[in-house]
Amino acid sequence: MLLLITLLLQLVAPVKPIVYVPETIDALWASKATTVQIQGTVAVVSVTNNEKDKRPVISFMLGDAHGHFIRCVLPHDEPQAGPTPYVDQPRVGLTVIVFGTSRPYSIEERGQGVVEIDPVARIQLVEIP
Repeated sequence: MLLLITLLLQLVAPVKPIVYVPETIDALWASKATTVQIQGTVAVVSVTNNEKDKRPVISFMLGDAHGHFIRCVLPHDEPQAGPTPYVDQPRVGLTVIVFGTSRPYSIEERGQGVVEIDPVARIQLVEIP
């Protein structure tokens, strides 16, 4: 009985919203936050096939005014139905805010760490006056 009540309370408990920490691309290297929001201009968009499950993966490079770039990876879920399968697909030249999880890793050949946003939770277009 106590277990049943505990399970019901967990189901009814409010879900905590994910808090995205605003970061700049050049400061992301030293950031300890895992859920971040980054603003930049889309420089490159590429679509490749994932080797494991043969689904398309959309990745893009986001740049800032200082010449720093970061790679962002859209999740390879099932595309939405309709004429435009990826509604949030980034377009080159647009300024966007990307919300997602930062993933640091190191490349020994480069001698430094690399950070990417993988997966991207959502993309918001920035209106420039």
